[in-house]
Amino acid sequence: MPDHIEVDVLIAGGGPAGAAAALSLQKAGKSVMLIHRGSASPFLVGETLPPGAMPFLQELGVHLSPSEHLPCCGIRSMWGSGEVQTQDFIFQPFGVGYHLDRKLFDAQLLEAAVQQGAQVLTPASVLQTQRVETHWETQVQYQQQFRVVKSSWLIDATGRARKLSRILKREAYFLDEMSAFYAMLEEPAHEDLDDFTSLEAVENGWWYTARLANNRRIVAFHSELSLLQTLAIKKPSHFFELLNKTQWIGPLVNKAGYQKTIGLKSTSANTSLNLGLPIPGMLAAGDALMTFDPLSGQGITNAFYTGILAGKTIVNETSDRETALKDYSDAISTVYSLYLRRLHTAYGAESRWPGSVFWQKKVRQLEAVIVQAT
Repeated sequence: MPDHIEVDVLIAGGGPAGAAAALSLQKAGKSVMLIHRGSASPFLVGETLPPGAMPFLQELGVHLSPSEHLPCCGIRSMWGSGEVQTQDFIFQPFGVGYHLDRKLFDAQLLEAAVQQGAQVLTPASVLQTQRVETHWETQVQYQQQFRVVKSSWLIDATGRARKLSRILKREAYFLDEMSAFYAMLEEPAHEDLDDFTSLEAVENGWWYTARLANNRRIVAFHSELSLLQTLAIKKPSHFFELLNKTQWIGPLVNKAGYQKTIGLKSTSANTSLNLGLPIPGMLAAGDALMTFDPLSGQGITNAFYTGILAGKTIVNETSDRETALKDYSDAISTVYSLYLRRLHTAYGAESRWPGSVFWQKKVRQLEAVIVQAT
């Protein structure tokens, strides 16, 4: 591979947003290079794919196998009352959702991009970039060597790390400090046939669990970072002690008798928005653009939507740059505003703990930002 490479678009980040952008651009005849850091972790979180994401998969030409990714028939939640409520996906126009093997899913998306003609460098990382007249010159490290990629456009799809945006000093607005601790369970002693996403609200946050392929189940607790620190939940003994105190999720998880836990890890789960004036020739997509609370279940759908939209914006820009960029900005503002209102409705539906710092704070935060936006 030469030390200097020239493409139409350089994409940093090989998750769903980056892959979606690459596929969209390749289908429009643009040359694309995608820089993917990769992950040594045995599994990745962000496994919920709701039915609403299916049209995007169809547009990208990606097909899922039920033997690799488990169909999800709906959502069951103990939220707002002590009764379990069921939202069955049978009534959705796009059918079932999926509980993904996320690491396999990301790899399949990248392979689809390669099959369409995208160049993918992995493991690789962006070190620096600068605007030179009408193009970008980006320094990339790949296989312990340094290369310079010249491109007309950059897309930041590096997720919550926002690598390109940080290099270019674009700020982000953070609504809250939501975080999650999660564990992957393996080797059930009894057959686990549950095919729903399950949620349970508790006084200091909320629990989530879903069965995955290969006899695995993920279980996670979400709350504000300060509360998680107070609960000392990073200790496995405290995590499972709190899980066992739940009314419904704990018994659901314990029913199958999972005998092995693959670590206990944490991840950011906050709401944020990439701010700042548009930079000529640069767009952000997916979590690098805006992050969603996992309660929304829309993280991957947003990644697909913004990745595809970024690709189409670049294609359309060749005929009318000003209109294309304005349409992109307007679409993102509409999505973000709608997300905030729906999240406010979801958190506002839980009123069983009027003295809870967590629930009071969540509603106040969302009310304040919605008022500010209007």
